Amino acid sequence: DVFTPRTRQKKEREEHFTPERAACMVQRAYRRKRGFQNLLRLCRSVYERIYDPEQGMYYYHNTRTKETTWEKPLLWRGANSDVFTPRTRQKKLQLLMSAINAPGSRKPRQWTEEEAATRLQGLYRAKKAKEDLNSRLAQRFRQAVDPSS
Repeated sequence: DVFTPRTRQKKEREEHFTPERAACMVQRAYRRKRGFQNLLRLCRSVYERIYDPEQGMYYYHNTRTKETTWEKPLLWRGANSDVFTPRTRQKKLQLLMSAINAPGSRKPRQWTEEEAATRLQGLYRAKKAKEDLNSRLAQRFRQAVDPSS
């Protein structure tokens, strides 16, 4: 055996690498990224970044606790994102509100007969595929109840 322990472990991992395991790894990475994005979005709703012209620096204001600090919030250190300034937050809110309240924003779409038929076919196929998947899963797995819990 000429492999080092690290190389041996790598080879063993590659041997046990299945498409299911690869799919799980991709899903885990995607969910981690989405979770972090949601966390950043939550933090943006709490913190404001405000410029102090006397110091020439930004300080951070927690809108819930009303505390201010010169240090960047822990979550944003090393993250490629930042908190909104009050002006940026106001602009973003105005854009959202104008999109919601726009006169033509809730106007129903006029479908041609062909577009409507294509759309209905797609919806039907998606529903059928979901039902097929559920029946396959039900055949493959059975629900188990733990009597002790």
